[in-house]
Amino acid sequence: MVINTNQLDSNEADLAISLIDVLESWHFLPNTDLFPNHPVCLQSYLKHIEELAISNPEFKLLTANCETNDGTWLAGVRRLNWDSKFFQKGIGRIEPLIAPRTFPASESSMSLGSAMLEKITNEAKNLQVKHLSLAVDCRDTISQHLLERNKFNIMDTIVAYRLPLVKRNFDAVENITEHNQNDLKALVEISGECFSNRKYNINRFNSDVFFSPNQVRSFYEEWIKLSLKHEWADTVLVYREDNKPLGFITCKLPTQHFVDFKVQLGTIPLNAVHVEHHGKGIYTKLVGAALHWFQKHGISVVEIRTQISNQSVHRTWQKLGAYTSSIYHTFHRTIE
Repeated sequence: MVINTNQLDSNEADLAISLIDVLESWHFLPNTDLFPNHPVCLQSYLKHIEELAISNPEFKLLTANCETNDGTWLAGVRRLNWDSKFFQKGIGRIEPLIAPRTFPASESSMSLGSAMLEKITNEAKNLQVKHLSLAVDCRDTISQHLLERNKFNIMDTIVAYRLPLVKRNFDAVENITEHNQNDLKALVEISGECFSNRKYNINRFNSDVFFSPNQVRSFYEEWIKLSLKHEWADTVLVYREDNKPLGFITCKLPTQHFVDFKVQLGTIPLNAVHVEHHGKGIYTKLVGAALHWFQKHGISVVEIRTQISNQSVHRTWQKLGAYTSSIYHTFHRTIE
């Protein structure tokens, strides 16, 4: 693994070996559905951690070994530079967070986990981070209990769906084309209103008082702007009536990581329908158009993530035969 010594906990002699040992027995290793061969799945996640370390020199991994047979706590922390610049406050991320295997965890193990989180917090302060977030598998109750003890609050729950496209055929959809230069104003308005207004979507940003309502709106407006510039998406498909955009869906081709592991995984990072046109079947049409676009680009599996409260989105993907690949809670903590 390419991790510099200053990225390791000074109390750990060989964290790379420790990391492998911990991950090999981690019950919640991501992407086991894409990599049913466990060694390949492990290799993929190790590569992901390595990529985090390479892209962020301040990334640090910390461990805490339990004296009992409970196992090892392990966590990584880094500053999110884009987010920090956008919100004009230090934003950080904990990834991964791996709990000992034994349930329920002993009191000594939980105390050790709290001590590790305190080290994480101190490291975040060194990075001038004021806000920490992390995702925790919904089955990982030990980590959830630890976070609740240490001033982390749950902000949302995400369901990730994956739909195999093999032996399926999706046609082009009428009234849906790729975006053009005249769509910007309408799509910015749709994105900002749909995701900042809790009447239409409850997410981890508009559930957190750390972010002002104006900041949340601006964030989702910026998201669609960057998607239209092909920075956060490879295309934006737009549904129109009378030449007026009423909804959009963004499509992203596989990252280099998945290309290297020969997995053609396409993703849908952002999608929304004008609030005055909900319930008219527009979203279903946008999804069909996106699947057609992915098929044309040789994608074998498509992923979308949505908040657990978005029932219409769940119904659409379940009807298509998508399976649930993961469910996770997002936790936040403000650092005083």
